[in-house]
Amino acid sequence: MKRIRSTRTTVIPSDKSSKALIPTQRKLRGGIVALCLITLTACGSVQEPGERQAVEGFAGLVAADEPQAAVVGRDVLSDNGSAADAAVAMGFAMGATMPSRANPGGGGVCVSYLGSERDAVSVTFLPQASGGATPAPAMSRGLALLHALHGATNWEELLVPVENLARRGVPVSRAFARDINEAAEQIPEESQLGRLLRREDGSLLREGDKLVQPGLAGLLGNLRRQGVGYSAGNTLATLLEDAANRAQLDLSAEAVRSVRPLREVPQEIEVDNDKLFLPAGPFEDRPLRQRLVRALNEGEANATAYRGRDVPSAGLVVADRFGSAVACEFSMGALFGKQVLLEDSGIIAAEPVQGEALDSLTTAVIGNQNIPRSRLALAAGGGDSAGAAAHVISGVLERDEPLDAALSGLPGEARRSLINAIYCPTGATGSGSGSCRVARDAHSDGLSFLVR
Repeated sequence: MKRIRSTRTTVIPSDKSSKALIPTQRKLRGGIVALCLITLTACGSVQEPGERQAVEGFAGLVAADEPQAAVVGRDVLSDNGSAADAAVAMGFAMGATMPSRANPGGGGVCVSYLGSERDAVSVTFLPQASGGATPAPAMSRGLALLHALHGATNWEELLVPVENLARRGVPVSRAFARDINEAAEQIPEESQLGRLLRREDGSLLREGDKLVQPGLAGLLGNLRRQGVGYSAGNTLATLLEDAANRAQLDLSAEAVRSVRPLREVPQEIEVDNDKLFLPAGPFEDRPLRQRLVRALNEGEANATAYRGRDVPSAGLVVADRFGSAVACEFSMGALFGKQVLLEDSGIIAAEPVQGEALDSLTTAVIGNQNIPRSRLALAAGGGDSAGAAAHVISGVLERDEPLDAALSGLPGEARRSLINAIYCPTGATGSGSGSCRVARDAHSDGLSFLVR
């Protein structure tokens, strides 16, 4: 019988920076070393995650809807970072490489399993607002909370390479070029965002062109130096309120200061000796849990039974050699959100992601509560993402399909979803890495790595 545990919610104070939480992270790293010594699991040379050094052998797995973000995650794992470190760096990297879906003005949801603690957390930081207001930026504080809870590498070290991407420029990927072309008619050519997305001759940026974002580089630089507290400070809040007023958007400084990412106990489904962890909070009343239970119990995902509101998103999955895994989906609520760049802040105003739009964002992780191992991480976005997730998870767990086969042949509206997935039947650790597979949907222009 599958059992689902109830949830509880806490929040991170807006004046807490990642620097203030580093001692807790050191304590967690120490726990990982002790666990390796006691259980004699395959921890290689018993290195602590976060200690900057090149990894020999298996370092982890990573996949993302934007290829350059996947490269950033690969590099973090190669330098002995944790899964949460890689996810944080990749999320911020997407702000530089795919701002149509993952700009700091938006938000998202992550499920993270920390192998050393054999426990998981749901972190929700969606762009939400009511009464026609513009959602306050939530992404920076959500990723900072994830880093504070499960990160190991210093905050500053994660942001330096991403800041350089924004300042020096990145080649436009095929995935981002498609978004530019699709949204071009809604973005005024003479607006700040319109100019950012165009070449000197006035034509739209194409695949391979360089995208430079000095405003975003400045934002990332301030976050790197001052910690996440900068995102809730008066300087940025006032800047965004003034820029929003000039753009005739309803965004107050108080709303910017008041953003709180949610830290929650995930929803759980028992799967053999493991736990399948799902997002909590506003996702609790959505159909994913019920459909996954049916799929695992009866082998039928019923992927055509529900159609929600399709919103563009960008996903990532990552697993490290310490038995941890993270799955995230990010969204602006629409391509480029409200299509307004708030002057030189680097922030693009988002559309709300709430109600039926939540069904376009699905994340799931399988971990164990007795030994430090993760077996699966999945992020699905767009279309019937809940049905897509149920189909893939039941495929590998119940029908013993290879991961690539489970990703193909999605039914109904699930075919419109983009999926990134990792599956390790015996666990994503050094000893079990030979069975690991990482894959992405055939329609995706992203990238995936088994990092060695």
